[in-house]
Amino acid sequence: MESNIETEEDLRHILGHYESVRLDFKASALLDQPTERIIKQLTEDVSAFANTEGGVVVIGLSEGKKGKKSVAVEIDEGIDPVKVQPEWLEQIIASNISPPIPGLTVRPIPLSGYKAGRVAYVVTVPKGVTAYQARHSLLYYGRTEFAAVPLHDNVIRLLMTRGRVPQVRVEIADRQILTADEEWAGRQTKLAEIAEKRKTGEVVIYGRSVPSHEDLTAPKRDHDQLSFRLALVNTGEVTIRDFALSVAFKMSSELYRVQFRSLSGIEFRFRFAEGLRKTTFGGTFGGEEHSPPERKVFPDDRVVFPDQDWFIRVPARTPVAKRGVLLHWTVYLDDAPPSFGDIDVTEQFQQDSKRQYSE
Repeated sequence: MESNIETEEDLRHILGHYESVRLDFKASALLDQPTERIIKQLTEDVSAFANTEGGVVVIGLSEGKKGKKSVAVEIDEGIDPVKVQPEWLEQIIASNISPPIPGLTVRPIPLSGYKAGRVAYVVTVPKGVTAYQARHSLLYYGRTEFAAVPLHDNVIRLLMTRGRVPQVRVEIADRQILTADEEWAGRQTKLAEIAEKRKTGEVVIYGRSVPSHEDLTAPKRDHDQLSFRLALVNTGEVTIRDFALSVAFKMSSELYRVQFRSLSGIEFRFRFAEGLRKTTFGGTFGGEEHSPPERKVFPDDRVVFPDQDWFIRVPARTPVAKRGVLLHWTVYLDDAPPSFGDIDVTEQFQQDSKRQYSE
């Protein structure tokens, strides 16, 4: 979501969302402030994103509070791009972060209606390869769920090794929602097809493509099913040959269930190179050892791991925004500190799915 904000419609999709470890928003009025205040606010956030997982700062959204968290309320009056040019904004941010952040951009988003001619700005901050300092305060910042916070010395030292040790990020991929209504309708269609085949005397073979009669005629489900896969991205400059992935889920309701293959629970652990062992083949004239090719994850590569679907079952017709499923991942790497992060599964499905759930 954060890296795909390109239109006014994309801005509307953010409304109602909280600030997070990869998203921050500010009102357009910030750019009416003295340059020193603009530098202070933006460079703290930019330093924090670069030192954590990367992210975006959207300038042009008014915000409110829900508890301790900031939420985007509406697209505000916008910014006059003649008075505050994107090139100027990018330059003052870049020149006040040390060292420079490769790939930092400021993109204008044109507004419409009575705001035509005005823009919102999206500041995109890539995840860095070292530690980045906000020059105004001489501090290094990291991103939490709520804000940018100064980092301790030991964390800064670790960040400065990022270009020399493996770095990874875990993402959610291949998202799909199968609602109870859709699953029920699919079974009714399949039953109608079977009945038609029987009328014509055609033999019906149950198996993978045709579930058993008991499964097809089972009562309607009481749950919707979210399915997805996990992908690991090598965000560093070092090739990864092995790692262990630990996944834990936190859910807002005891009614929710997580399933991977035939396993159900809230915590799982996998080893990337597991099973890659030498095997021996025998024959009339002796044996031969064979080693499967080594699996590697090169810089910028993205691999689905584990190569299976995950399923989350939630009570039927629960609005996506109220589902509350958090995935915490940790990747253990050779000769490097573990990488870790959180993924709001609810937010991923809310933004990527085009299905609308009534309240």
